[in-house]
Amino acid sequence: MGTITDVDSAKLWLKSTFLWVRMKQNSPHYKIQGQTIVMDIEQKLEEICEKDVAHLQEAGMVYQSQEGRLKCTPAGTAMATYYIKLETMKGLLALGPGSKIADIVITFSHGVPLN
Repeated sequence: MGTITDVDSAKLWLKSTFLWVRMKQNSPHYKIQGQTIVMDIEQKLEEICEKDVAHLQEAGMVYQSQEGRLKCTPAGTAMATYYIKLETMKGLLALGPGSKIADIVITFSHGVPLN
């Protein structure tokens, strides 16, 4: 939606969420251990952002512009606008044109096409 344009802005945004609070308060749950908890949390957050951006790129939901910024594809914009899970969106895209309403409903309810 234009808020996140790179891994750094993704990390900054995540620091404003409940995930950041939980990671600081319950670091063992997120497999963060060590003497420098804040640095370890920062590293874990970086790993999460890099992994998720890579998944979104592989799925064709975002791409890197010539300026090096992340941009949504039309499918990525629809996914973000309508709060569709990535696996569900991938399933919908796999259906292709001419799909029956029943196939679309099944994909939304299960997250993946059944064929």
